[in-house]
Amino acid sequence: MLNPDFIYFDNAATTEPCEAAMSSFLKAAACFGNPSSAHFLGRESAALLKTARRQTADALGADSSEIIFTSGGTEANNLAIQGVCEAGRDTNEIIISAVEHPSVFRVCRILRKKGWRIIKINCGLDGSYDEKALKEAVSDRTALVSFMTINNETGSVFPVSEIVKTVKNINPHTLVHTDAVQAFGKADISVRDSGVDLLSVSAHKIHGLKGAGALYIKKGTPVYPIQFGGDQESGMRSGTEALPAICALGAAAETAARHIRDSYKYIQTIQQSILTGLGAFDNVVINSAPGASPYILNFSVREKNADEILSAFSERGICISKGAACKANHAHGPSMLMSFGIETELADNALRLSFCENNTPEEADRFLEAARRIIRS
Repeated sequence: MLNPDFIYFDNAATTEPCEAAMSSFLKAAACFGNPSSAHFLGRESAALLKTARRQTADALGADSSEIIFTSGGTEANNLAIQGVCEAGRDTNEIIISAVEHPSVFRVCRILRKKGWRIIKINCGLDGSYDEKALKEAVSDRTALVSFMTINNETGSVFPVSEIVKTVKNINPHTLVHTDAVQAFGKADISVRDSGVDLLSVSAHKIHGLKGAGALYIKKGTPVYPIQFGGDQESGMRSGTEALPAICALGAAAETAARHIRDSYKYIQTIQQSILTGLGAFDNVVINSAPGASPYILNFSVREKNADEILSAFSERGICISKGAACKANHAHGPSMLMSFGIETELADNALRLSFCENNTPEEADRFLEAARRIIRS
């Protein structure tokens, strides 16, 4: 049983489903018809699917026809990258940032074995990137450039719209994708303003349910499907839609979009309180840059083992993480933090706090009180 007084500071890994998401989930679960069926129950299910698609599109400033539902952010990233490669018969290059999520860099690793040239662009914790290297890398052979919007370990915010302009000025045919999983529902996103061709989101990062995500594909963008069957989702993602999880995504997206600016300001106060408190410890190094998303705070403790610190917090009912959950149990080469230029010792022992609007200033105070005992002991 969970301690009713537990503190959850691991929202970048997953979030607690919100009331609107659960209500939509249960409604869709009760309407169990297949959205592709022609009878009345199928039509009712199709109507719910249409509503969820509109809600998700509205949260991104997109048209409903540009939203393809997937099983989550990982599948959305895979569909974007592999789908562009399948369509780009006259190209053989992909450019990505050096700090992408595993669902981006691992698929690129596989594509390299298939003959694709993968170019990585170095980035800074402050959201800067090697603009000169990017300009030199883009060519008429470049099918896709992929830069995440907000980094999942440090909260670093990248200037996606600027990157789009840089790429398109060199080669208007090169497509630009962004993994916006950690930005969706937390920062203002407009696919029209940014100019991206493809954008990935996930439900369970914004108080939806696991098992649903979406890929925005700008109208006219050449993308081939990577799984085949009954031609659901405009033929881009075959398989009967997971309607309850998708409806929860739509409801969560609509709820988040409605409160996005107020939530951002509120989270800033919690993050700043903890940042100030951790700054009082001589042995704490803050890895997140000042301009990072307030939803994520990454830090290291010198001469302390991160696993032991995490365990000590957990014993006190405080949930934090040692980097991204997707890599917590298995190594995959040099860490993302090392790719940012952080020294090995600090990168190996980095800890991540990630917040949501359910967190409170009182929880921040309780975390810092526990930190005084754990970090200074």
